[in-house]
Amino acid sequence: MLFLWLIAGLGQSLAEIPSETLIAENIKEQEQGKVYGSHFAFSHLWWAIAYPIAGFLGTYYPNSNFLIGGLMTIALLTIGILFFRTKGNSQELK
Repeated sequence: MLFLWLIAGLGQSLAEIPSETLIAENIKEQEQGKVYGSHFAFSHLWWAIAYPIAGFLGTYYPNSNFLIGGLMTIALLTIGILFFRTKGNSQELK
């Protein structure tokens, strides 16, 4: 478990460093505090959603974690693609 915890922490650090660098490089200095705060709140919103889902799935479906995780990933990817699709792309697909 310690090894998995270390890997998860490393992955999160690698994901957070680029986003914070992007904020620092692209946002005016007087606005950075607000943007960092909103980034922090938004990222923790997903933790607040993910932990209860993980607890529920681990409790009620203890032997199906990989299958359910894969189905959730596919569902979230589909939602993300549909949500962030631009109008230009939607017209080309018709």
